[in-house]
Parts: sequence; structure tokens; C-alpha cells
Amino acid sequence: MTPVPDRGDRLPPFCRPLLRVSALFLPYSFYSLLGFVALSVVLVWHRGQRYMDPLTRGSLAVAMALLLASSVTAVDRGEALLQLANFLPFFLLFVGLPALLRHTDLGQRLQQGLMLASLPISLLTLGEYGLKSSYLPSVFQQQPWVAALRAAPHKGRPMVMFDHPNVLASYLVIVFGLAWGMLVSGPKPQAPGQRRYRFGVAAILVLTLVAIACTSSRNGLAVALLQSGIGLSLLRLPRLVKGGVLAGASGLGFGLAALSLGATRWSPAALLNDPRAGLWKIALDLVVERPGLGWGLGSFKQVYPPRLIDPEYATVFHPHNIGLLLAAEAGIGAAIALTLLVSFTAYRSLRSRPHHPAGLWTGVNLALLGIVGFACFDVTLYDGRVNALNWLVLAWAYSLSVVSGRADP
Repeated sequence: MTPVPDRGDRLPPFCRPLLRVSALFLPYSFYSLLGFVALSVVLVWHRGQRYMDPLTRGSLAVAMALLLASSVTAVDRGEALLQLANFLPFFLLFVGLPALLRHTDLGQRLQQGLMLASLPISLLTLGEYGLKSSYLPSVFQQQPWVAALRAAPHKGRPMVMFDHPNVLASYLVIVFGLAWGMLVSGPKPQAPGQRRYRFGVAAILVLTLVAIACTSSRNGLAVALLQSGIGLSLLRLPRLVKGGVLAGASGLGFGLAALSLGATRWSPAALLNDPRAGLWKIALDLVVERPGLGWGLGSFKQVYPPRLIDPEYATVFHPHNIGLLLAAEAGIGAAIALTLLVSFTAYRSLRSRPHHPAGLWTGVNLALLGIVGFACFDVTLYDGRVNALNWLVLAWAYSLSVVSGRADP
């Protein structure tokens, strides 16, 4: 991408701390979304739009226009217009953030901060997993607060502060990718504390992987192991050691995921009879029936019941694939426009490696891989916190291809 000239304009000094605070507290409070909204408005108003190339700008504009048109013609116009909140504000976030994230120093601090902010969540995940386990002694199970926790939806699977175990897994997969970048970078070979640094980051990686396995999310664990394979390939270690580490991580992950009530989710019968295949077929039928503007955002849960795949799945909110969801609810054009946006961003981010520190480049791209891989088998955009983190990483990946002549102070 052609370098963007710096015209001497300055962003308000509060932008950097606002981004860091909003991102670090994002999983803990929905109020952090207000910080992202305010930041997006300020950045776009000042100069964020200057960093959009014609293809990205055009894809975003087409997607926005088609989403609006689809909402106006939806089977439930009120619901569709309400669901626009899951897209339009985050488009603004994507346009504005590269003005900040193109600065390497901020990116590295944000990467480290997001990794450290995930520590309490990983620890809480392990604790909740233990309290929900069928192996917990009955004397503890009978405690009122433990019984209430065990009676929560998605029996046996931790959710922490999220409303579904898969949403928790989606969040953990993102920070898992960022943490791999921290391990790949590390301090300089002769820097003091190198071993302690690498040990600390490796410990966080193992803890996060264990937490992902505890959610019993097959999608999350598969993506995390893929990230691990790529991360290991970038480390300077003997091949035998790399293979052993990956095999050990796989065994640990699948073993934890199969324990307790999660064991039924990992049986051969469950894997072969996954309801996603039926949901994908229904979504394709919906696309064929209304390919232009779709049925309207948020309509899948309304048009799905007459096409039930199984009485056990009487209520389904999405087809467990972001591309099929967009094509069915907003039309093929909107799905293509957003797919093109993400694909082009990922492609250009991968090509930007020579211009950025290895750790930052690796972490952002592995986090983006986690988002894309997870979106192929699940949809988490309905949780505003994870959705904001998804768009933050996408804008981050886009910013890697923006090389400025000089950085702002």
C-alpha cells in the first residue's frame, strides 16, 4: 500500500489512553463500548477515513447500503433496523482505528495489555469448570451458590461473564493468538530476564489453552490448535520439540474437553451428527428463496421454526456460519462485500511482515485467524464486547499495511 503522508494534523491526546482503557476493560463491562463509540467518532472526524483504500472503502460502502436496503425490505422491519446496531457502529470503528493502530508502540502495548487482561478470565473459567464438573464432591455441589451456578444454562460448561460458552471461547481464541505473538517476539537474545519473560508468556498460553478446552467448544479448540501449530513453526526450536509440544497440547486440550459432561460433545456420534450441517442447508434454502436482499437482519430465528431440523433445536438464532448468516439475512451482495473486505485485509496484512516487529505481526494475524476460523462454525457478533474486539483486530490487521512517513507524538 502506498505510504500515507502525515500532514501535520494531530489527534486529541486522550485517544490513546481511551483506546487502551476501553480495550482492556471490554470483556468486563459493556460500558467500554461507549469508549469505542466516542473514539470512532473522534477518529473519523479528524482523519481516520484517509487510511481507507478505494477497494476497502467501496466494499464497506456497498455492505452498508445493502444492509440498510435489506432492513427496509425485511420480513420484520423493526427487528432488522435494531440489528443494524451489530454492524454500522463497528464499521465506523474499523474506519477510524487505523489512524491510531498504525503506530507500533501503541500496538505492542495494547497487545500486551489484552493478553494480561485475559488472565482473570482464564482463571475464572478453570474455577467455574471445576465447580460445574460431575466429579465435584456432592458436599460441595449442595452449597446454595454452587447449586445455582450448576443450574445455569449449558450445564457443565463455564461461561464466566459471557452468556454462552462459545462466546467465551471466541474471546479466548483471540487473546490466544495475540499471546503467541508475544512469545514469538520475546526480548533480544542477550536481554536480561529473557527466560523469565518467555516462561511467563508460555504459562499464559498454556492457561489460555486449558481455558479454551474447558469451554468444551470444539470449534474453539480446533482453531487454538491451528494457531499453536503456526506459532510453533515460527519459533526457533528443533522439529522434534515442536512436534512434541503440539502433540502434548492436543492431548491436553482434547482430554480436558472430553471430561465431565463435555464428553458427550466429543463422541464420534456427536461429531458425525452435528446439527450445523442441517442449519447450513436451511440457510442455503433461504438464500435461494431471497438472494437479493435476504430476509432481513435478525430474521433467521423467525423463519427457521417451520424448517426445524430436530425438535431438540426448536430455537436457533443463526446458522453457525457468518457467511451463510449474511447471505440469508442481508443477501448475497452484502455477504460478498464483507467477505471481500475481510479477505483483502487479511491478505495485505500477511504481506506486510517486513515492515513490522515479528511479535506484533504474528499476534495480530493469528488473532485474525482465530476470528475467521471461529466465524466459519459459529456467530458471536450478538455479544457487543466480542464483536468490538473482532473489529478492533480487523482494523489492527488493516493498519499493518499502512506505513506512515512519521508517527504522531
